[in-house]
Amino acid sequence: MKNTLIFFVVVVIACRNSQPQEHVPEKSTSLNRIEYSNDTVFGKHDSLLLQYTYNPVNRTLTKYDKEWYLIHDTAEELSGFVNMKGDTVIPLKYGYPTFVSDTFRSFTYVYMPSRGIVAINKKEEVLFEPYFFDNSPDEVHDGLIRIKIDNKVGFADLNGRIVIAPIYDNAHWFEKGYSLVGFKCYMDLIYDEHNPMVCRKSGVINKKGQLLFLSSNRDSVESVYQKLIQH
Repeated sequence: MKNTLIFFVVVVIACRNSQPQEHVPEKSTSLNRIEYSNDTVFGKHDSLLLQYTYNPVNRTLTKYDKEWYLIHDTAEELSGFVNMKGDTVIPLKYGYPTFVSDTFRSFTYVYMPSRGIVAINKKEEVLFEPYFFDNSPDEVHDGLIRIKIDNKVGFADLNGRIVIAPIYDNAHWFEKGYSLVGFKCYMDLIYDEHNPMVCRKSGVINKKGQLLFLSSNRDSVESVYQKLIQH
């Protein structure tokens, strides 16, 4: 009877060990808790919210050695960044724009009291100011984003590198390799909001920043632009 009982216990333990175990990411020593959602992993880093990139297919953390992740002190309204190991790479010292991405690859937006909202790289060098469209920084169009320096508009790539110098008073996003740009522009205050930008001269540029056409006749410029993007 005793031998039968021992055999039964061994069989139960063996069956339990043979069941497939769900793979979960290893917890960093700096994380006190990890919770799952559909596409992200959240953890606690020194009582601050930390977001990691998460792969819901195999339930593993996607490790990008060059990516940093946002930490946010909601009480002090300050933000900083940690690397994938949970080590602090930028301490809590910047203001927290609500539109900032949780993942810091080549550049990110932060708030500086002395300069407002600016883009910085991982050396914390200021690169440019965001070009706001619908109350958020410009979205990517044709691989580029619009940026501003000293109230002039230019273009940068996804690495934060300025590829077209900010020399324009206004610029449309790129489409099929071309953009409409404006010189000597002003806001025509004819409405309470959404007032049009009027430019004394307009032109068409390519992604090398070459000015292909320039005229004070907006309709002529628009006609050239449409022919180029429809070609």
